Amino acid sequence: MGKTQYFGKWNEMYGTNTIDFLFKRIESSETMAEKERILELFWDESKKIRARKNLNEMKHLRKLLEAIQDKYCDN
Repeated sequence: MGKTQYFGKWNEMYGTNTIDFLFKRIESSETMAEKERILELFWDESKKIRARKNLNEMKHLRKLLEAIQDKYCDN
């Protein structure tokens, strides 16, 4: 299953939440400065998800982080 299919399936099952909104904003941002500002909000929201210790949310967060890493980080 591709990442686009995965995220579509997630939203279908659980609805769009804050972390998904921020992920989409990062993807649609035109400048790296804007992406960095939104990424700060993304990190804050990811801390809240980890604090809730909901396994499904944490798995979803991991998929989003992997997508960000694949697109923006040199490995």
